[in-house]
Amino acid sequence: MVICNDEATLLWLAQLACIEMHPWFSRLTPVPGRGPDRPGTAFSGSDEAIDSSTLNFPDFVVFDIDPFLFPEGQGPTRRHGELDPDYSRKGFEAARQAALWLGDTLDALRLRGFVKTSGKTGLHVFVPIVRRFTYAQTHAFAKTVTTWLSQQHPEALTTAWAVPERVGKVFLDYNQNIRGKTLASIYSVRPVPEATVSVPVTWEELRAGFDPLLWTIHSVFDRIARAGDLWADILEAGQGLELKPP
Repeated sequence: MVICNDEATLLWLAQLACIEMHPWFSRLTPVPGRGPDRPGTAFSGSDEAIDSSTLNFPDFVVFDIDPFLFPEGQGPTRRHGELDPDYSRKGFEAARQAALWLGDTLDALRLRGFVKTSGKTGLHVFVPIVRRFTYAQTHAFAKTVTTWLSQQHPEALTTAWAVPERVGKVFLDYNQNIRGKTLASIYSVRPVPEATVSVPVTWEELRAGFDPLLWTIHSVFDRIARAGDLWADILEAGQGLELKPP
């Protein structure tokens, strides 16, 4: 795996024609604090080593919101091994509503979520957490939240893994919360004809609505100049997942 933590490595990846950037949700850096249960930074040699290392303690719970509403006249078509639909305004609006329902749920749990466009058809919501929860715990948390949410809106949302069962609904993918799984980074270009970019947005912007195709490799710089980096403090916003008193 490449550790891209400086400009030179980023330029090297670009020189290799690496279009998308997909970082892990955990880091090599030490977890602050002391004690016998503190994760180590040595992770090679065995499954036990990686299980007890910082790589098994993510910075985020992630929610991948993926609409399976196809453009008029289209159905599931395999492209590059995937059956994902092409972008449609109807599909994105369904994803936007799903993200707003998820945002309300996070608010009720007193958790702060950060939202971004996927750069393709959907949205990603990242919940920054303190680095004391394992991937097994973040997976269980995301599964609980998305299962409950799909039960509240069964006509619109699903967590079904089988593609035919997702068609016509928004797929809430909690299985991204597994060590080694990745999502496109913020400001990553996506390999689509429009060269769209995964862009952080505010919840207010999400409520107002927008066209994610507006942000491309050409226009994203104006967006950053106006809005700044909305995720600049995300690693300082870690939260616990324990139930909080009202």
